[in-house]
Amino acid sequence: MPRYKVTFVTTLVDEKTATSENLRDTMETEAIGERVAALKVANQVHGTPEKLQFYPQFRALSVEQIDEPETA
Repeated sequence: MPRYKVTFVTTLVDEKTATSENLRDTMETEAIGERVAALKVANQVHGTPEKLQFYPQFRALSVEQIDEPETA
């Protein structure tokens, strides 16, 4: 499976303390396509890596493939 580097910006909200924090970072992940890579990173950042759900505050600034998938 190819690896992607995802640069993103998002807002993390702590409901217990009613505070929010803007976060801009880059992460790497394995995925089948750019959109899935961005979705996987969003779910890792927002603490739900076991399921894929949409976070409207997450925005992928760039998604680039960093290696080619291995062929059998």
